[in-house]
Amino acid sequence: MGRAGKYLYTVVLSVFVIAVLLNLCFFIKPEPLGWSRAVILSGSMEPSISAGDLVIVHRQEEYWEGDIVMFESGGISVTHRIVEKTEKGFVTKGDANRVPDMELLSENRIIGRVAAAIPLAGNVVLFLKRPAGMFLMLMLAIWFIWGADMIGPAKQSGGDV
Repeated sequence: MGRAGKYLYTVVLSVFVIAVLLNLCFFIKPEPLGWSRAVILSGSMEPSISAGDLVIVHRQEEYWEGDIVMFESGGISVTHRIVEKTEKGFVTKGDANRVPDMELLSENRIIGRVAAAIPLAGNVVLFLKRPAGMFLMLMLAIWFIWGADMIGPAKQSGGDV
């Protein structure tokens, strides 16, 4: 394998490892440590957070006006900004929405505050969870096993195979 082939192999291997790690993040449940993650499916938080972004969320002791939080509503996770803190709860609103959410949010329904948003990473995670993505992962794994066998003899003989 030539220099370009080894470089391509390293790049593809790196992308594969990152994809596997991202995919594992959705099967391993870190919630007991106060961390959670989700793929954003709507544009209600545009331009701050876009559909297809992956958000990393951390549970806090207190939440403040301006925090972007993820919470449960009607059996789904919603990510919106706290626009007002009242004695009875929080008023939330998506940045792209014209009006606040109708329901007051109690602190016990908050999953956590958004600590990071990784643009478009959620699309990758969603793809990898579909059959085509799993097939691609399997094919890449086979290619890496085969590619490792091709690099081994080249290193031993000191030349290209």
